[in-house]
Amino acid sequence: MLAPILGMKKIIIIAIAIFLFSSSPHALAAGNSQMLARELYNYCNNVPTKAEANVSFEGFDGLCIGYFRGYGDGIVNTSPLDHPELMYGFAANNTIGQGIKIFLKYIKEHPEIENSSAEIALLKALLEVKFLIAVPNPMFKNTSRGSYTNF
Repeated sequence: MLAPILGMKKIIIIAIAIFLFSSSPHALAAGNSQMLARELYNYCNNVPTKAEANVSFEGFDGLCIGYFRGYGDGIVNTSPLDHPELMYGFAANNTIGQGIKIFLKYIKEHPEIENSSAEIALLKALLEVKFLIAVPNPMFKNTSRGSYTNF
């Protein structure tokens, strides 16, 4: 009985964290609470060509790094809304720098998504190349109600 409550608290905390980390000061000043994909693209466009992101963040904008770190912390172990039996996780040996490069390439190739929220564009980019993957959710048990449970 306590597991579903704790699970819901975690989901609510993660949702709040994603909201807070996805808000740019410029967007908030304009009355819009979400950073747009083009805004994140502009912050992240200064990607180093030689340095690996897990060794050095030289050349990255601080907001870009913070967004990706916060996004990673917020999205891991959460479930897609339409598939509660799954949860997101990162493929092995990925770095923040690789994620940034994937996002930048995705926005260049999909200019129609520039005015979408950054979190949705980032999710699409990372899923497309299997940088972010959906794995079985150990807390989900397929019951008639589709409820979460401890095993």
